[in-house]
Amino acid sequence: MDLIVKDQLHLSAVQADTLRPGQTISVSATLGEELLAKFPAHFEKAARAPRNKRAPAAENKSQG
Repeated sequence: MDLIVKDQLHLSAVQADTLRPGQTISVSATLGEELLAKFPAHFEKAARAPRNKRAPAAENKSQG
């Protein structure tokens, strides 16, 4: 799960350095849900990129 940090804080279980506002972190789904429940003011769920990143096929210009 990807989370976006909204406020500066330090969590040694996630990263040795201080987490900065706007930083995106990747954690397990279990830890992510726990962090969101305990610190709702400090984290928000990041939007996931689609799994299929392939661009749609171009239309055939010869048909028309």
